[in-house]
Amino acid sequence: MSHDLRAPLVNLQGFSHELSLTTSSVEELLRDPAVPEHIRRRGLELTQQEMQESIGFIRNAVKHLGNIIDGLLRLSRVGRVEYTLEPVALRPIVSDILASMHTTIVGVRATIEVGELPQVVGDRNAIGQIFANVVGNALKSLS
Repeated sequence: MSHDLRAPLVNLQGFSHELSLTTSSVEELLRDPAVPEHIRRRGLELTQQEMQESIGFIRNAVKHLGNIIDGLLRLSRVGRVEYTLEPVALRPIVSDILASMHTTIVGVRATIEVGELPQVVGDRNAIGQIFANVVGNALKSLS
């Protein structure tokens, strides 16, 4: 089960790496002096901003799905979830979740503002899942 669940994530990680390499190759081509300046400028803008942002969204989504799979695998092994209590900074968790949901957020024209968040003690994956569920449910209600 672990292999079957992780195989698509491994593929997505590989594809995001290939996209990064291809983006670098395109940037190298754009630096050729024969390329007109307006094309070079626009091409580098696309590769250095939009492509990198998209690749980052893919990587964040893969990371988030990996955490979900880890939780499911813990549950299947033990029959119940075993939580690891540790200090957890909430801001990075919420930032990763919002990044992984970026396309959905933009699609429903939502704006999410994150205020001050404390450090808490809890299970990092469970806390992430709670925030993902809350944000996901809120976004579903807007569509």
